[in-house]
Amino acid sequence: MKYIELTEDLRLGHPVLDAEHEKLVAQVNECVDIVKASGEREAVEVKLAEISKFLCLHIQHEEAIMSALEYKITDDEKLHHQEGMQSFASLQSELKNGMAVVDAVEEIKHLILVTFLRTDMGLKSYLPDI
Repeated sequence: MKYIELTEDLRLGHPVLDAEHEKLVAQVNECVDIVKASGEREAVEVKLAEISKFLCLHIQHEEAIMSALEYKITDDEKLHHQEGMQSFASLQSELKNGMAVVDAVEEIKHLILVTFLRTDMGLKSYLPDI
């Protein structure tokens, strides 16, 4: 199982948000470490609960920063964040209900990359303009 990276193309160029994204990636990679070391379901569940709490705070913080920068946060973007959190919660539930740990972590990695990192690229293109 591979780690995810916050590559240059996924960096926004905003130091606070990039630092939060780094923390998010590090937390997800800790799930990969758990899978590689033991695959222990309970340890992954605990880590996912931690990630979920951080994601909630991050989304609130990110939306506040976007607003402060006068970046127009659309209802679609807010809905995308909400749907991402719902998907995250569904994966947590599926893991508790017997989903293979490896599969759950792979799904979480994909969700974080696609829903919570790549979708911020509109802000990335906006930052140089301000």
